[in-house]
Amino acid sequence: MEISQTDRKFLQHLGRTSDGKNLIVVMEKLKAEYSSIGSIDTTKDAASQVEGRKLFCDFIDEFSKVIVTRKHEVKPLERDDYT
Repeated sequence: MEISQTDRKFLQHLGRTSDGKNLIVVMEKLKAEYSSIGSIDTTKDAASQVEGRKLFCDFIDEFSKVIVTRKHEVKPLERDDYT
Protein backbone atom coordinates (compact mmCIF):
# COMPACT_ATOMS: atom_id res chain seq x y z
CA MET A 1 0.00 0.00 0.00
CA GLU A 2 1.53 3.29 -1.11
CA ILE A 3 1.31 6.05 1.48
CA SER A 4 2.96 9.43 1.09
CA GLN A 5 5.57 10.46 3.63
CA THR A 6 3.30 13.23 4.94
CA ASP A 7 0.40 10.82 5.44
CA ARG A 8 2.71 8.27 7.06
CA LYS A 9 3.95 10.87 9.59
CA PHE A 10 0.36 11.90 10.32
CA LEU A 11 -0.71 8.28 10.91
CA GLN A 12 2.32 7.58 13.11
CA HIS A 13 1.53 10.69 15.16
CA LEU A 14 -2.08 9.50 15.44
CA GLY A 15 -0.83 6.13 16.65
CA ARG A 16 0.89 7.76 19.62
CA THR A 17 -2.37 9.27 20.87
CA SER A 18 -5.15 7.56 22.79
CA ASP A 19 -7.50 8.13 19.84
CA GLY A 20 -5.11 6.27 17.55
CA LYS A 21 -4.86 3.38 19.98
CA ASN A 22 -8.65 3.25 20.20
CA LEU A 23 -8.84 3.30 16.40
CA ILE A 24 -6.59 0.24 16.23
CA VAL A 25 -8.80 -1.59 18.75
CA VAL A 26 -11.93 -0.79 16.72
CA MET A 27 -10.27 -1.87 13.47
CA GLU A 28 -9.19 -5.18 15.03
CA LYS A 29 -12.76 -5.79 16.24
CA LEU A 30 -14.08 -5.07 12.75
CA LYS A 31 -11.50 -7.42 11.28
CA ALA A 32 -12.48 -10.19 13.71
CA GLU A 33 -16.18 -9.81 12.95
CA TYR A 34 -15.78 -9.39 9.22
CA SER A 35 -13.48 -12.39 8.87
CA SER A 36 -15.94 -14.66 10.68
CA ILE A 37 -17.18 -17.54 8.53
CA GLY A 38 -20.55 -17.41 10.26
CA SER A 39 -21.44 -14.08 8.67
CA ILE A 40 -21.07 -15.30 5.05
CA ASP A 41 -24.29 -15.05 3.06
CA THR A 42 -25.00 -18.59 1.86
CA THR A 43 -27.53 -17.47 -0.74
CA LYS A 44 -24.75 -15.93 -2.85
CA ASP A 45 -21.39 -17.07 -4.21
CA ALA A 46 -19.13 -17.59 -1.19
CA ALA A 47 -15.84 -17.43 -3.10
CA SER A 48 -16.14 -13.73 -3.87
CA GLN A 49 -17.18 -13.02 -0.28
CA VAL A 50 -14.15 -14.87 1.06
CA GLU A 51 -11.84 -13.00 -1.32
CA GLY A 52 -13.34 -9.66 -0.29
CA ARG A 53 -12.91 -10.51 3.37
CA LYS A 54 -9.29 -11.48 2.80
CA LEU A 55 -8.63 -8.17 1.03
CA PHE A 56 -10.29 -6.28 3.88
CA CYS A 57 -8.23 -8.11 6.52
CA ASP A 58 -5.02 -7.52 4.55
CA PHE A 59 -5.90 -3.81 4.36
CA ILE A 60 -6.47 -3.64 8.12
CA ASP A 61 -3.14 -5.38 8.77
CA GLU A 62 -1.18 -3.06 6.46
CA PHE A 63 -2.92 0.06 7.76
CA SER A 64 -2.27 -1.00 11.37
CA LYS A 65 1.44 -1.46 10.63
CA VAL A 66 1.66 2.20 9.62
CA ILE A 67 -0.26 3.50 12.63
CA VAL A 68 1.25 1.36 15.38
CA THR A 69 4.59 2.69 16.49
CA ARG A 70 7.11 0.15 17.61
CA LYS A 71 9.28 0.75 20.62
CA HIS A 72 12.93 1.28 19.88
CA GLU A 73 14.85 -1.91 20.59
CA VAL A 74 18.34 -1.26 21.80
CA LYS A 75 20.84 -3.66 20.30
CA PRO A 76 23.96 -3.99 22.38
CA LEU A 77 27.22 -3.40 20.61
CA GLU A 78 29.23 -6.49 19.87
CA ARG A 79 32.66 -6.68 21.42
CA ASP A 80 35.67 -6.82 19.18
CA ASP A 81 37.20 -10.26 18.74
CA TYR A 82 40.98 -9.95 19.05
CA THR A 83 41.75 -13.64 18.60
